[in-house]
Amino acid sequence: MSADATSPAADLFRPFEALLNRGIEGSSEAARLCRELDGRSLQLDLEGLPLALRLVARDGRLGVGFAGDEPADCHIGGLPISMLRLALTGDQHALRTGTLSLSGDPALARDFQRLLDLARPDWEEELARRVGDVPAHQLGVELPVIGQDDLDLVRIFDHMIVGNDEPFVIDDKSRPQTT
Repeated sequence: MSADATSPAADLFRPFEALLNRGIEGSSEAARLCRELDGRSLQLDLEGLPLALRLVARDGRLGVGFAGDEPADCHIGGLPISMLRLALTGDQHALRTGTLSLSGDPALARDFQRLLDLARPDWEEELARRVGDVPAHQLGVELPVIGQDDLDLVRIFDHMIVGNDEPFVIDDKSRPQTT
């Protein structure tokens, strides 16, 4: 599914795969969609880096690894910062404006995006598995504020690096308030 199970790359992607597959197993809609995508693949071509990542749906699970010689069903290519923005926000603007390129079946790309959205880990729950419920909950209250700041940075860097003419707005009123 991902890289060869004995390769160092398999170890690199195994924790990320496990998180995604736990999310798929925890959602009947994600499990259904993953089964529908069986055998299909999406390749992420990271511009400026000598690597590409591949997502493959197989046997109700999602594999993550480096792209190999086998052709993918769909490709999304572009700068890593633009890919990160798409992954974090689901904002399709980069695809519409050509900042990210799409080749292959656009409906397949949307299905993979939907699967990733449905499989998105509950970070507080994942943290609780490692440090306990109380510290995880306390961090869970604080992280949305930090996460929004990080998202603002991704938008700003994407705007500066890619040169998007898209206006970006940082709205402090939409952030959770902590006391």
